[in-house]
Amino acid sequence: ASFGVRVRDAIGTSTTRSMFIVVLPPPPPLVILTVSLPETSAERLYSQTLVAAGGVAPYTWSIASGSLATGLNISADGTISGTPTSPGTSVFVVRVTDSAQQSIARTLAITVRPADKLAPFGNLETPDYRATLNNTATGSGWALDNVGVTTVEVLVDNQKVGEAIYGLSRPDI
Repeated sequence: ASFGVRVRDAIGTSTTRSMFIVVLPPPPPLVILTVSLPETSAERLYSQTLVAAGGVAPYTWSIASGSLATGLNISADGTISGTPTSPGTSVFVVRVTDSAQQSIARTLAITVRPADKLAPFGNLETPDYRATLNNTATGSGWALDNVGVTTVEVLVDNQKVGEAIYGLSRPDI
């Protein structure tokens, strides 16, 4: 909308200025999209980023009530990270505030399982461990871990020379 403004002083001098005002629709409501957090093991590095939408970015995250497991922290950008020290379930309320001072909260929980003290193990089935290799060779075998296998490294004389290409038929093998 456009309009005019006239200012007049006590002796009758005046000035007029044309002005306009723009009214924008309100921002969409602020919502927290994260509905649950994955569990983890004690003494294992953890990192998850909370997600919000709507409102007016940027967002600022905090703990409104409750507390994170000992060893975990939340940053203003919504990343929960750290190394939990002991097992248990922590229930807490996160709050996100946008730059227009809209705020919303959600209850979340993180379950921390006991520390994983089992080392992964496996077996190289081919080539035989006694084989002498002079060139490129393919091999097969398996690895097992109760948390999950993430990499299989190839070592020659205890020196890493690469990572094996592998497929997972189960998340623990």
